[in-house]
Amino acid sequence: MWDESLFAVYRRLLGTVKFSGDWLTELVTCGLGPSRPDDAPKVLAELGVPTLVLHGEFDLTCPLQLAMDLADELPRARLEVIPGAGHMAQFERPVAWAAAIERFLRSS
Repeated sequence: MWDESLFAVYRRLLGTVKFSGDWLTELVTCGLGPSRPDDAPKVLAELGVPTLVLHGEFDLTCPLQLAMDLADELPRARLEVIPGAGHMAQFERPVAWAAAIERFLRSS
């Protein structure tokens, strides 16, 4: 997260989440496929669908350049950078995040 003022709210939210390992069964038995394919851009490109790459302006987990490179590699991709957000853009800037998705869906 980039916006420190949201830390307490986020921690409270996490406190309400019930974590389990139930989904691991599908992952281990290969029902879900690899969580990080060796060539993610190739896998995404082979889907042949429009792709929205959403990225927080201040994401320190995944540098913006990687998101830009991914969008450049995908034939039908659009990059949307969420201003003022870090890695948790959907939490830090939910209105901007949802608006980017809505613009993408309306244009696709």
